[in-house]
Amino acid sequence: MAASSDVQVVLLDIEGTVCEISFVRDVLFPYALRVLPEIVKTQWDHPKFKEYRNFFPVEYKDNQDAFQAHVVDLVSRDVKISYLKNLQGYLWEEGYRSGEIRAPLFADVPGMLYKWHGKKIKLMIYSSGSVPAQKLLFKHTNAENSSDLTFLISDWFDTVNAGLKTEPSSYEKIASKHPEYTPNQFLFLSDNVKEVEAAIEAGMRSVVVQRPGNAELASEVYDKHDVVETFESIEDDFAIRRLHALGKRTADEAAIEATETAHLQPAEASGDNAPDSKRLKTLGNGEVGAKGVTKTEKPSNGTDETEEEPSRMDHLLAQAVGEAPPTPQEPPAPKGSPRVVE
Repeated sequence: MAASSDVQVVLLDIEGTVCEISFVRDVLFPYALRVLPEIVKTQWDHPKFKEYRNFFPVEYKDNQDAFQAHVVDLVSRDVKISYLKNLQGYLWEEGYRSGEIRAPLFADVPGMLYKWHGKKIKLMIYSSGSVPAQKLLFKHTNAENSSDLTFLISDWFDTVNAGLKTEPSSYEKIASKHPEYTPNQFLFLSDNVKEVEAAIEAGMRSVVVQRPGNAELASEVYDKHDVVETFESIEDDFAIRRLHALGKRTADEAAIEATETAHLQPAEASGDNAPDSKRLKTLGNGEVGAKGVTKTEKPSNGTDETEEEPSRMDHLLAQAVGEAPPTPQEPPAPKGSPRVVE
C-alpha cells in the first residue's frame, strides 16, 4: 500500500472547476427555450411528450400557446418547480444525444484526467447535481479524442449519497466508502471555498480552483489556501507546498514540530506546552502548490451554493443513462394554480 502522504484519489467538483459555471444558465436554459416551439408543434400528442405535459397545471397543459408562455415565464423568473425541470430534462437529453449540446470542459481538464488515470490515480466526482446528471454531462463533453469520459471516473457522489458539500461529514462519508485509502490520500478540487474548508476539516487535502467566469475570491483566500487557475499547475508528484493551518511555514518545518510535539511526555504536554488538538489534526492535510498565482486584493464573493434534493428530472436523466427504471406516469395535477417556489 502506498504511503499515507501520497495522493491516490482526486475528487472533483463540476461547475466552476472542470466546467464553465455559466453552462446551465447560458447554454442549457436557452437551448430548452429555443427548441420548445418545434417540440410543442411536432410532439404535442406524442405519448412520451404527454408524460411531461400532463404534469403542468390544467390551465396550461391543454393549450399550446398557454403552455409555451408559462414555460418562458417560469424560466425568466428562475422558478424551481418540478414539472418545469422534468420538461427541461427531456429537452436537454435530446440536445446531448444529437450532439448539439456538449459540456464545455476547460481545455486542461481532459488531458489531466487522462494523465491522472494513466498514473493509477482514482478519479471521483462530487457535485450537487445528481449522479445521473453528472454521468450525462461526462458522457457528452467537448473533449477532442472521445466525448465520453465516464470510463475515467471510478465513483460518483452527490448530496443524496454523500451529503451537503459544505459539511465535513460528507467528505468523511466519501472517504469511508473507500477504506483502502486514508482521508489525506484524497485531493479535493473545487471553486467553492467553504467546500474546500469542509474537506480539509475532514482530513482531506484540498485546493481552491479559480476559473474564468467564477466569482472573485477575497484576498485572504490566497493567504489561507492554495489557489490554482488550471489543473496543469498541480505538480506530477502532488507535492505539498505548505500546510493549511501553519501559514507560510514549509511542510518540513511543520513535520518536525509535529514529531517533537507528538513525543512530549504527559507532564511536558501541559500548560503552555499542550498541543493544540485542532492544529495537530490539520497536520498532513497539505495542499498542492500553485504556480504563478499572484496574490491581489479582491472583493469577497459572499455567495453560497444552493443545493437541492434530486427532482424527477434527475430520475428521468437516470433513465437516459440506464441508472433507473421508467417512472410510472402520475395523474394530472388538480385544477388550480401550482404552488410555485422561487
